[in-house]
Amino acid sequence: MAEEKIYQAGTVLIESGKLVTFIYICLSGNLAMVQSQQDSDKQQLTTFSKGKLVGETSLLMDL
Repeated sequence: MAEEKIYQAGTVLIESGKLVTFIYICLSGNLAMVQSQQDSDKQQLTTFSKGKLVGETSLLMDL
């Protein structure tokens, strides 16, 4: 079942090592994949734009 949700900037959708139960589709704007650093900074790894899927790999691999 699909459900449209709107998230505020900075909302964490998926955390490393946590069970993924959804696939996200970016309908507008951009999603950033970031990695937290030891000094509390965050490093941006990649950006997902409109139409891109996020979380499908982890969901399919049951990570």
